[in-house]
Amino acid sequence: MAPAYVQRGRIRTERGDYDGAMADFDQLLILRANDPEFYLNRGICMMKKGQLGDAAADFQRVLKLTNHSDFADPAKRYLEGLPGQAPSPMPLADAGSNGSGAAATMPEPKTEDYVL
Repeated sequence: MAPAYVQRGRIRTERGDYDGAMADFDQLLILRANDPEFYLNRGICMMKKGQLGDAAADFQRVLKLTNHSDFADPAKRYLEGLPGQAPSPMPLADAGSNGSGAAATMPEPKTEDYVL
């Protein structure tokens, strides 16, 4: 049933039925509480409804849940468009192949660190 709720929620948002869309997205979050797609769509609906603080919270939640470009990139763009909002830093988990994160670089060893 989740795909049907997502589709109907998007259609309701486009048509301006924000309360109906919110009901669909809230139902989705009951079904799968940590799905970034649902938070993204609910955030868009809240933004269009004028609930900017709640929308920003949902976009931030998307960024905490995933760094997948299908969800994180739109969430960042929406956050940047909201007054006084900036995207949170991307989580380091899953950024590198070994789970250490691409941003976590090792310092260069000094020559005196090597023992012969």
